Amino acid sequence: MTWRPVRDRVEVLLIHRQRYDDWSFPKGKLDPGEHAVTAAVREVHEETGVAVRLGPPLAKHSYPQQSDAGTIKHVTYWSARPTADNGADVDRYEPNDEVDDVRWCSLDAASSALTYKRDVSVLKHFRRAAKRLAHRSSPLIILRHGSATARKAWPGDDRKRPLTGTGVTQGDQLVPLLSAYGIETVISSDSRRCVQTVQPYAAAAGVDVIAEAWWSEESASRAEVGAAVAELLAGKQRTVLCTHRPLLPWVFKALGVPTVKLTPGQALIVHRRKGEIASTELLKP
Repeated sequence: MTWRPVRDRVEVLLIHRQRYDDWSFPKGKLDPGEHAVTAAVREVHEETGVAVRLGPPLAKHSYPQQSDAGTIKHVTYWSARPTADNGADVDRYEPNDEVDDVRWCSLDAASSALTYKRDVSVLKHFRRAAKRLAHRSSPLIILRHGSATARKAWPGDDRKRPLTGTGVTQGDQLVPLLSAYGIETVISSDSRRCVQTVQPYAAAAGVDVIAEAWWSEESASRAEVGAAVAELLAGKQRTVLCTHRPLLPWVFKALGVPTVKLTPGQALIVHRRKGEIASTELLKP
């Protein structure tokens, strides 16, 4: 669900589909092999002309699909914000065979305009997040590096142990996922396997990888990790941190969230605002 601030209020973006004569939020189908996160950003842009970056998750719904009897549609909603100022791209929207109108509405106007109760329910989720200002949070993504060459099979310096072919693929798969959250700061252990995991995204985004030794399992200390995590939690930058499995319990402890067992290439997205955690979600390439 895409939103924008306008003076003293918040507006959300609705679409009108002439085929069903309904008002709803943008949504659609996954392309073959596509991740739901990537699809969410793509569908909003295709149906409204507005490029967005994702915020906290809102709700999930399942319901019969109108165009295909007997098929159940499963939809995941996120709070999303335009990448351009005020979502002005909607002014240049050209109607098509699927969507003939796109409109910014106040929350009250949207509640009245929405055709389906399930969409009104999503709007209520957003209202609750808005009361806590959780929709204004920014993501801190805690990423475990991709699959790496086995320690026993690597005779040299462990810091230089590289990713396997699977790990390289995981790094490539992360590019559109991190892009969907608008990640602007890339931090990594200085070990090769961590840097290799986030390098594809950094190259695509045109940013540098900030490689730091205290995120490396060979030289990290609990105190240094805790202090660094506290600084990241208090920050505003949309950030990904790539580190190692042994350090993850320290990271989660410093964040004040339950420990999550991440497999190689998986991440926990922490949506935070002013040092407080609004929500978390698991990201699987």
